Amino acid sequence: MFDTDRLLAMIAIVMLVFLIPAGVLYLLCNTLWKKSQGKVMQIFSIVISSLAIALALVGLAGATIWAGNSGEWAPIALLPAFIISLPAGVIALIISLIIRTGVPRLRKISILMSLAALLSPFVAAVLGRS
Repeated sequence: MFDTDRLLAMIAIVMLVFLIPAGVLYLLCNTLWKKSQGKVMQIFSIVISSLAIALALVGLAGATIWAGNSGEWAPIALLPAFIISLPAGVIALIISLIIRTGVPRLRKISILMSLAALLSPFVAAVLGRS
């Protein structure tokens, strides 16, 4: 239904869009905000994970509302969830696992949220088909 090369290119572009602010925040945490001890990066991970989960929920709502008679529109409604939530979940998981300083409880929350963001488009796709 969708061209795989274009889909992978869009996912790569979105990955770069998420990597640029993550890199800037990492640079700021190492130069200007040395007392943050990774809290800023953990909060950034939680924020992008939350946005990815919210987008997957919007995609699920779109897939159920505009499914059509035979369900042909459901994959189109879930496409933005896959294109944005997968790179956001991967970036958030990498940040959560790499940043070991900061608040340990916040790190656990950030890992759980990033895993939820990574799995949310797949859960939305399964729920959207039924």
